[in-house]
Amino acid sequence: MKKNNIIIVGIFLLVILILGVILLKGGAKDKWICKNGQWIRQGSPKVSQPRTPCQGARMGEELPEIPPDSTVVSFYSWLIKNTDAISTGSYKTSPYLADSYKQKIPQLISSAQSSTYNPFVCSDEQLKSYKMSKSSVKDHTGLVNVEATFGTGEKPIPVQLQTQGKSWKIQNITCP
Repeated sequence: MKKNNIIIVGIFLLVILILGVILLKGGAKDKWICKNGQWIRQGSPKVSQPRTPCQGARMGEELPEIPPDSTVVSFYSWLIKNTDAISTGSYKTSPYLADSYKQKIPQLISSAQSSTYNPFVCSDEQLKSYKMSKSSVKDHTGLVNVEATFGTGEKPIPVQLQTQGKSWKIQNITCP
């Protein structure tokens, strides 16, 4: 009887593993792809169609398939969930930030007048929500304007990105 239970549990775990792999691979296909100057939906992307023009690569080069807007949306969604990203240093492992920008963060924090200053939102207030206002791409750089909402109002935040391999990375956030 014990042997049958072990076999049933083994089959159950194998089925769960196979379903997990299928779901993970299926989710990777939910994105916007730039082809022949047009944004094409692949699967069911969670973000709306990019506002950036589907162009900008030099002749013979390709821009990342995922637009810079998606990187910014992913980063700020992550930031809202990780309110302690600065104090814990978890921003250092963020896949959305360029390494050169991650290295500048301690200096930006230490030069601020408030101990709770967050250079990703240009404020010492907690970010409540955000939305993209406009974006542009030229060659391998992008600019996405974010409208950040705090308890006291809204603030525009220009986010500069650069391609690194097949993805966009946040290179700088210019605080007004």
